[in-house]
Amino acid sequence: HERSTAKGRPYEEAVFEAVDAIAAGQSDDCDAVGDLPGVGGRKGDVLVGIDGAAGPPRARIIFEAKNSQVAKNRALAELDEAMAQRDAAYGVWVVPSEDKLPARTRQLREVNGDKLFVVYDPDDGSRLALEVAYALARARVLMAGGDADGLDASALRAEVERTVGAMEDVRRIKQQLTHASNGIDSARGVLEEMDRRVRAHLEQIQGLLAPADDDGAQGVLTG
Repeated sequence: HERSTAKGRPYEEAVFEAVDAIAAGQSDDCDAVGDLPGVGGRKGDVLVGIDGAAGPPRARIIFEAKNSQVAKNRALAELDEAMAQRDAAYGVWVVPSEDKLPARTRQLREVNGDKLFVVYDPDDGSRLALEVAYALARARVLMAGGDADGLDASALRAEVERTVGAMEDVRRIKQQLTHASNGIDSARGVLEEMDRRVRAHLEQIQGLLAPADDDGAQGVLTG
């Protein structure tokens, strides 16, 4: 796995801490498995066992944390391998920024009904998108399970779609705020440059006035 740090920590570790915190609120089990062998390999970084805190997990979700961009087909193939090696029913590909998503993909858009991509930046201070990805994966797995009789699948599916739609609105607003912030920073830079130019002109004025000041001072001294 490519190792990179976010606030001095490996990205995989930051993703594990975030997923573990989400899992704790769901009574799910969560383990960092990136360095542990699975069935035939070490694919996958974080393994969640649904309801695993109370007994044997009903199903598993594998999270693959990546800090570099790879092709969509490769990402899907790696998720398939991770799911097979970790006996997981769902795979989530996690990257720290939108530019590291595989080309022609968007976060929280499912692929084949058992995989999705999501952006989680530990430095951003928000894990909302990761929480949505977790909830979506958990809902899909439980709806597909043999013990889904007590679930209102249609209501759950509609709520999932509304949640994903709301997250898309959040993404668009964040982009707008980023553009606005960049514009403000640019304007502030121009203003600071103008301030420096005005001060330079003032120094020039003071320099040009210096001879007159000197003459005036000499006149007072000799008068």
